Amino acid sequence: SRLAYPTAECVKNSTYTNSSLNATAAWYYWLRTPDSGDSCSVRNVISSGALSNGRAYYGSRGVRPLCNLNSSILVSDSTNAKGNYEFQWNAAPSTPSGVSVPANCYSGQKIAVSWGASTDPEGDAITYILERATNNGSYTQVAATAARTFEENVSTSWNTVKYRVKARDSVGNESAYITSSPSAVIHNQPPTISGQNADLGTKREGFSYAYTVDDPDGDIVTVVEKVDGKTLKTHTPTLGKSVNLTLAGNDFTSLTNAAHTITITATDSAGNSAVRTLTFTKAINGFVIYLSVPLEATQQPKRANVVVTRNIPAGGTFKVEVTNNPFDPSPAWEDCTNAVLQGVAHVFENTENAAVQYGLNVRVTVGRGEALSECWVSSIGGNFE
Repeated sequence: SRLAYPTAECVKNSTYTNSSLNATAAWYYWLRTPDSGDSCSVRNVISSGALSNGRAYYGSRGVRPLCNLNSSILVSDSTNAKGNYEFQWNAAPSTPSGVSVPANCYSGQKIAVSWGASTDPEGDAITYILERATNNGSYTQVAATAARTFEENVSTSWNTVKYRVKARDSVGNESAYITSSPSAVIHNQPPTISGQNADLGTKREGFSYAYTVDDPDGDIVTVVEKVDGKTLKTHTPTLGKSVNLTLAGNDFTSLTNAAHTITITATDSAGNSAVRTLTFTKAINGFVIYLSVPLEATQQPKRANVVVTRNIPAGGTFKVEVTNNPFDPSPAWEDCTNAVLQGVAHVFENTENAAVQYGLNVRVTVGRGEALSECWVSSIGGNFE
């Protein structure tokens, strides 16, 4: 037996109502060859699988293809187990996972757009096609890039802006678009704060930071200074004039030995804001506490009972001193640490007092040393006579 393509004679004797061999007939289209009038001589396939008979067999004629294949359909470079080459369909890359655009954009400033990655089943190189639409208009391509970020200046003619992005592989297959929500363009400019976000390093005592606030539109600006979220000061600075943020006194000593964050937030009357962020690390190995103004007395004190509420862990150092001539140019400080530790009164050895005024002062010195936990003093009290 043998397999053969149907011949024209077979077709003429079939149930087709149109028995004409006119090549324009739709049913006859697939039989068209360079010698369609002699289609019975196209080619035969005998039981062995070899070609037999027909002019195409001898190379003088050909056969119209059964179908046309899209250029995206590839053919394997090597044969399969049966010795056949296989079709390979190149798939489109996945849709990027999302587009990130700031909710508010300011005219005259840059806008940063980013989007999620796409993957390609065949591992083809991917190019991202980014398009922009403004004021609800049509989309315009603004980038074709392998990167996943894009920046551009916001035009003063924009009132809204949105973006969409798709992925394209190296053979031209494309994913679907992913589209951002519209972002409003604000034409009133936010205030500015001089300097840059920075780490101020290690601080062992109170300090100040100078900065200047300005506003392109001349709006009134309110500034809030905070450390670790706690408000230090709220004020309305003079635009363009340097001001100081001061972190000292109890605001500084109450902070733990650790990293801390300062924020300076400037908000104009239109509601636009700018933020400056500063970090620093408090690292105090010791401290000294004393009265800036000594206690006054009617006569020179002879005894003093001092109480210090404290936590001095193992490895830390603790020293308490008192003086009964604090108004002298060089007061005589006497160590009363043991008396404090034992909870008894200290008896002064000094009897000198050059000043016309009598009084008493206390000085507490703490060193962290090798202590692993917090060292602190919360209060100093007592009495004298």
